Amino acid sequence: MDKEVIFTDIDKLISLIKEKKRVELNEVAHILGVSASTVEEWASFLEKEGIISLDYSLSDVFLVWKEPSQEEVKRREEEELKRELAKASDILRKIPAERIVKHVREMRERY
Repeated sequence: MDKEVIFTDIDKLISLIKEKKRVELNEVAHILGVSASTVEEWASFLEKEGIISLDYSLSDVFLVWKEPSQEEVKRREEEELKRELAKASDILRKIPAERIVKHVREMRERY
Protein backbone atom coordinates (compact mmCIF):
# COMPACT_ATOMS: atom_id res chain seq x y z
CA MET A 1 0.00 0.00 0.00
CA ASP A 2 1.49 3.34 -1.04
CA LYS A 3 1.62 6.10 1.53
CA GLU A 4 -0.48 9.10 0.63
CA VAL A 5 1.22 12.43 1.14
CA ILE A 6 -0.95 15.35 2.09
CA PHE A 7 0.61 18.71 1.29
CA THR A 8 -1.19 21.55 3.08
CA ASP A 9 -0.93 25.32 2.64
CA ILE A 10 1.17 25.44 5.79
CA ASP A 11 3.55 22.91 4.22
CA LYS A 12 3.72 25.22 1.20
CA LEU A 13 4.44 28.15 3.51
CA ILE A 14 7.24 26.29 5.26
CA SER A 15 8.75 25.21 1.92
CA LEU A 16 8.61 28.76 0.61
CA ILE A 17 10.30 30.24 3.67
CA LYS A 18 12.91 27.48 3.74
CA GLU A 19 13.69 28.05 0.06
CA LYS A 20 13.84 31.86 0.18
CA LYS A 21 15.26 32.09 3.73
CA ARG A 22 13.55 35.48 4.23
CA VAL A 23 10.29 36.58 2.62
CA GLU A 24 7.87 39.44 3.18
CA LEU A 25 4.46 38.51 4.64
CA ASN A 26 2.35 40.16 1.90
CA GLU A 27 4.43 38.44 -0.79
CA VAL A 28 3.73 35.09 0.88
CA ALA A 29 0.00 35.85 1.01
CA HIS A 30 0.04 36.68 -2.71
CA ILE A 31 2.02 33.55 -3.65
CA LEU A 32 -0.20 31.24 -1.58
CA GLY A 33 -3.44 33.00 -2.53
CA VAL A 34 -4.52 33.59 1.07
CA SER A 35 -5.03 36.71 3.15
CA ALA A 36 -2.17 38.42 4.95
CA SER A 37 -3.99 37.85 8.24
CA THR A 38 -4.06 34.10 7.54
CA VAL A 39 -0.32 34.07 6.82
CA GLU A 40 0.27 36.10 9.97
CA GLU A 41 -1.70 33.56 12.01
CA TRP A 42 0.24 30.62 10.54
CA ALA A 43 3.55 32.46 10.96
CA SER A 44 2.79 33.17 14.60
CA PHE A 45 2.23 29.47 15.22
CA LEU A 46 5.43 28.52 13.35
CA GLU A 47 7.36 31.09 15.35
CA LYS A 48 6.06 29.63 18.62
CA GLU A 49 7.17 26.19 17.43
CA GLY A 50 10.65 27.56 16.70
CA ILE A 51 10.50 26.85 12.97
CA ILE A 52 10.71 30.46 11.79
CA SER A 53 11.22 33.91 13.26
CA LEU A 54 9.38 37.11 12.44
CA ASP A 55 11.34 40.27 11.68
CA TYR A 56 9.48 43.55 11.90
CA SER A 57 10.60 46.66 10.03
CA LEU A 58 8.85 50.02 9.99
CA SER A 59 6.41 48.96 7.30
CA ASP A 60 6.88 45.24 6.64
CA VAL A 61 6.91 41.88 8.37
CA PHE A 62 9.41 39.27 7.19
CA LEU A 63 9.18 35.54 7.77
CA VAL A 64 12.68 34.14 8.32
CA TRP A 65 13.75 30.51 8.19
CA LYS A 66 15.49 29.24 11.33
CA GLU A 67 17.97 26.45 10.70
CA PRO A 68 17.44 23.96 13.52
CA SER A 69 20.36 23.33 15.85
CA GLN A 70 21.90 19.86 16.16
CA GLU A 71 20.06 19.48 19.46
CA GLU A 72 16.75 20.46 17.87
CA VAL A 73 17.25 17.98 15.02
CA LYS A 74 18.02 15.25 17.55
CA ARG A 75 14.98 16.19 19.67
CA ARG A 76 12.67 16.10 16.63
CA GLU A 77 14.07 12.73 15.54
CA GLU A 78 13.51 11.35 19.04
CA GLU A 79 9.93 12.68 19.06
CA GLU A 80 9.28 11.04 15.68
CA LEU A 81 10.74 7.76 16.93
CA LYS A 82 8.49 7.91 20.02
CA ARG A 83 5.45 8.47 17.79
CA GLU A 84 6.41 5.52 15.58
CA LEU A 85 6.98 3.31 18.63
CA ALA A 86 3.61 4.33 20.05
CA LYS A 87 1.94 3.38 16.74
CA ALA A 88 3.71 0.01 16.70
CA SER A 89 2.76 -0.57 20.32
CA ASP A 90 -0.91 0.18 19.55
CA ILE A 91 -0.83 -2.28 16.66
CA LEU A 92 0.77 -5.00 18.78
CA ARG A 93 -1.79 -4.53 21.55
CA LYS A 94 -4.53 -5.37 19.08
CA ILE A 95 -2.96 -8.71 18.12
CA PRO A 96 -4.05 -11.60 20.35
CA ALA A 97 -1.18 -12.96 22.48
CA GLU A 98 -1.75 -16.50 21.18
CA ARG A 99 -1.16 -15.33 17.63
CA ILE A 100 2.11 -13.64 18.60
CA VAL A 101 3.31 -16.74 20.48
CA LYS A 102 2.40 -18.94 17.51
CA HIS A 103 4.30 -16.65 15.15
CA VAL A 104 7.41 -16.61 17.39
CA ARG A 105 7.36 -20.43 17.56
CA GLU A 106 7.08 -20.66 13.78
CA MET A 107 9.99 -18.25 13.35
CA ARG A 108 12.14 -20.28 15.79
CA GLU A 109 11.40 -23.47 13.87
CA ARG A 110 12.36 -21.85 10.59
CA TYR A 111 15.64 -20.42 11.82
